[in-house]
Amino acid sequence: MINHTPIRRLQRRAFSVLLACAAVAGLGVSAPALAQPYPSKPVTVVVPYPPGGASDALARLLADQLKDTLGQPVLVVNRPGAGSLIGTQSVIRAPKDGYTLLFTGSALTIQAAVNKKFDVNLERDLAPVSEMVRSTFLIATQTARPFKTVPELVKFARERPKDLSFGTNGAGTTSFMIFEYLKSLTNIEMLHVPYKGSAEAVAAVMAGDIQLVADPVYTLHKQVEAGNLRGLAVTGNKRSALLPNVPTVEEAGFPDFNITAWIGLLAPAGTPKPIVDRLGEAVIAIMKDPEVAKRSSALGFDPSGTTPDEFNRKLRTEQAMWTKLARERNLQID
Repeated sequence: MINHTPIRRLQRRAFSVLLACAAVAGLGVSAPALAQPYPSKPVTVVVPYPPGGASDALARLLADQLKDTLGQPVLVVNRPGAGSLIGTQSVIRAPKDGYTLLFTGSALTIQAAVNKKFDVNLERDLAPVSEMVRSTFLIATQTARPFKTVPELVKFARERPKDLSFGTNGAGTTSFMIFEYLKSLTNIEMLHVPYKGSAEAVAAVMAGDIQLVADPVYTLHKQVEAGNLRGLAVTGNKRSALLPNVPTVEEAGFPDFNITAWIGLLAPAGTPKPIVDRLGEAVIAIMKDPEVAKRSSALGFDPSGTTPDEFNRKLRTEQAMWTKLARERNLQID
């Protein structure tokens, strides 16, 4: 009597292979790309900034946590230069397999809007994975200045347009765009004074060399609490727990004013959606961890952790806002 069991097993295996191939074809991914479960080798996270600083520390915190979540080594590689363009383009040109990721921040959407040399198209080149953290900024001035609120600041600027200046860490930064957006909304003018870094701008406003500065709440709140600076408003859509008595710009009478710096993770465009989704789920879980949230807060960030779709919508909205502002205000960096 013939034993048909081995034949049936071979038939079932063949059928399973056909199903897998059909699924792969539906995703538009070659069979070898999904021959092994993701990830099956180390993952590289590219940071387009120099080593050191809070952003780099956050990248290494993420890598350490992702290593445990994904079960593979996660390597952080710093590739600074050209306003983050070098590192960004290295990821864009990388294989679309989820093994090379970009860890970057708000400069991505700003540079794409104002810098002609920043040849990056977000929709064409990158696949958003997750916004990890965000940081609300504080618009601050010396306590001796006559204006105590944003409406009073606007009134002062209209009455004495040549007597108001703001300092930033350079054109095309989040601080710079905050003031340009405020100028656009209120039809006022203020002189921009660029500095080599935000610390120099803060020192200048405290010395009375300039009248205004915008920097993360985390870096300014102690100066406000000590009475050295006055917080006029925070730029996000909710008050900061560090300065709960300081209103948002929106509360001050400017609807839909919501500008925060962010740091997130992106993959090359064309990376298979199941891989992007898995990475997104991993980042969300990591940012919900109490210890990670605590360490992120210690670096000056508010943990967020968003889905790929949520991050994509944020980037599109932000890109449209900055592009419109750059066109209206003729903001171009050559």
